[in-house]
Amino acid sequence: MRIRVASIEVALAALLAAGAVALWYWRIIASAVEPYQGGIPAADFYLQIYPMAERAAEWIREGRLPLWNPYQFGGHPFLATGIYGILYPLNFPYLLLPAEIAMEATMVMHLAASGVLMYAFARVLLLSRVGAVTAGITFMWSGFVVGELFWFPPAVCASPWLALGLLAVERLRRDPRPLWSAVLAIAVALSFLAGWPQTWMYTMYVIALFGSVRLLDLLRRDRRRALRVAVLMTAGVVLGMALAGAQLLPGLELQSHGPRRAGGLSLEQARAMAPPAPSWFLDQARNSHPAGRHLSYMGIATMFPVLLSLFRVGSRAPVVVFWLLGLASAGVALGPNAPFFDYYRMLPGMAWFRAPQRILYVYAFAVAILSGIGMDALAAAREGASSRRRTLMVAVVAGAALALLLGVSLPRLSRAYLAAGLILTAVAIVIAPLRRAAVVALVAIVAFDLFYAEKNRIQHPYHDPSVFTREKAIFDYIKANQKFDRTFINTAFDFPAMMSKHGTLAGVYSITDYEPLSLWRYQRFYELLEAPSDHHPSYVTFTGKVNAKPTTAEFSRIDLLSVRYLITSRLEMRFGAGWLTTGKWRALPRIGRRSRHVIVENARVLPRTYVAHVATHVVGEPEALAAVGARGFDPWESVVLEGYAPSLVGDTQAPQPITPARIVHYDPTEVIIEADAERPGYLVLTDTFYPGWYATVDGEPATIYQANYLFRAVPIDPGHHRVVFRYTPTSFRLGAAISLLALVGIVAILGYEVVSARRSRASPSEVF
Repeated sequence: MRIRVASIEVALAALLAAGAVALWYWRIIASAVEPYQGGIPAADFYLQIYPMAERAAEWIREGRLPLWNPYQFGGHPFLATGIYGILYPLNFPYLLLPAEIAMEATMVMHLAASGVLMYAFARVLLLSRVGAVTAGITFMWSGFVVGELFWFPPAVCASPWLALGLLAVERLRRDPRPLWSAVLAIAVALSFLAGWPQTWMYTMYVIALFGSVRLLDLLRRDRRRALRVAVLMTAGVVLGMALAGAQLLPGLELQSHGPRRAGGLSLEQARAMAPPAPSWFLDQARNSHPAGRHLSYMGIATMFPVLLSLFRVGSRAPVVVFWLLGLASAGVALGPNAPFFDYYRMLPGMAWFRAPQRILYVYAFAVAILSGIGMDALAAAREGASSRRRTLMVAVVAGAALALLLGVSLPRLSRAYLAAGLILTAVAIVIAPLRRAAVVALVAIVAFDLFYAEKNRIQHPYHDPSVFTREKAIFDYIKANQKFDRTFINTAFDFPAMMSKHGTLAGVYSITDYEPLSLWRYQRFYELLEAPSDHHPSYVTFTGKVNAKPTTAEFSRIDLLSVRYLITSRLEMRFGAGWLTTGKWRALPRIGRRSRHVIVENARVLPRTYVAHVATHVVGEPEALAAVGARGFDPWESVVLEGYAPSLVGDTQAPQPITPARIVHYDPTEVIIEADAERPGYLVLTDTFYPGWYATVDGEPATIYQANYLFRAVPIDPGHHRVVFRYTPTSFRLGAAISLLALVGIVAILGYEVVSARRSRASPSEVF
């Protein structure tokens, strides 16, 4: 009997997984008929995920961990950005498949996991199979989850783990064993490692709320047991965060140096990507016609089982929790339009994120589990329910349908779903012989509605990865000739043939980038390169974009970044070529017969490394920025140093020309330089100053000073020297040690459970 039950459960899980594959193919891939030409749909596939995933996979296959990326800005932490899931174990397809296929494989795998784990959680909540299947389908095919398939793999990869975390919490309440602490830890860690911190933060809050409510319920009946459960829950969360330590600590370090550091985003920045008005939520929630992403769409007929969840027989705590979560998250999704949005931003961590409508992840989860609970209540409507109760159920669903018909303008298809759902719900409640058939038909209506409502029309890299190689000749030329000089990619024209992360993808040292977790100093410095009229509005968070124009006086400061090449469109050259007459820049002959871009070369490039013999000492960041931005500052003759640095003989003398040095080895995490200096000075490397870089001079440890606001410098004496910079961040080493200890603890717990099961000669514990 047990084998038969297990077979049914496996078959239903397989059916949900097959549904994930079907939706991905028919509504995401086969329906994509329009080539990507920029804009929101599919943007981050091209702007972020593909280039970074391709580069990270290449380095990992070579046996190198991507800790640092020299092709972004003046160098930038790679692993610490978190969004690319470098340490996420379920990103293994990137090591086996081309990036454009691996992206889709990981998304399908996690879409299926979202449905299967929601089914498993529903079963642990003692829902029937029909209720659990309804919950799995509703979450897996919800507007929010499917909408993430349009553009952003990390969000899809983070979506399944809330269900696993709540499953572990519920199992702990009934069976307080370390096994379920380990499962909770795995859910917490995977949710973070998947690469979408905003979803992880929501996951943690939901686990905390659900766990607290379940503990309070248990506390009334068995205090000793409740205390044990509380300890095991806490241990699971702490162990999970420890397991993610190798990613968590570097991420927190990077955040502390960026625009999103402690204190969070301003209300203006949070408002920038918020829904324009409350009507946005309703417009998406009622629109059943396939027309792009409907983030708040949960189906029309889904409304009926959700309402019937109020009639659940037995423990009502889950109903109360998920109704509360659904209503609260729907309100927060409205952003500043919601009256309690300011209170939401007071919660720890919530002021770090833009786009508050992403909390619809919680809304989708809550509505899905309520739909499963309601379907259970509907399926049992004739079993022990009084006629008065059945009448009330019919009245509730009929009243809601009538209110929706009279109060909201519904598309024709939505009205059809509404009518069909109402009829089937009423039949299931009133006519006992037809109840089972009506319930199955209602599940089918809900499934078809959700499946049909989402339709992606914009192609992914899966369809045509050649978008990244349209200007291959341009990048091949620069890579072959750049040595260690940098490039400014002007992405203002002919997008997406030319994108910010083309530098990382092609192996070109590019100062432009698209990186949400960027550095505060680059934001401040890039403003020096732009005319005041070209500055980004204050509400736009910095991602690395430069609005610098060579026709402005401010553009000359780009020399500090050792920029040799500028890539721009021929259209830009045609209407703005006056700056070429300065003699500093010259356009190279056309490269590639079909190229729509031109390379402009800087005739006098500041070396990537050199010895400066004159230094200006300043106290801190504001003074350093003012010094390098001053009209009279010349990096060819002096260097600006922050904080205390040893005074050399030349510090107070008249400006002296710099002495070029030589890079003899350049690796992402190790740079070796040889320098011959006739006078004492500071060896400057125009790579980003960042915690975790250490230097030696002739084998002896040396202090790295922040030079020219962004870069690194070490003092050297006259003579020949060998200077080595190595990136060995303490945040990663400490985090990795913590993660290893946590992993050992989890393996020990699982091993103990296996040994205990064998010793007792009992059948294995029933997971679900």
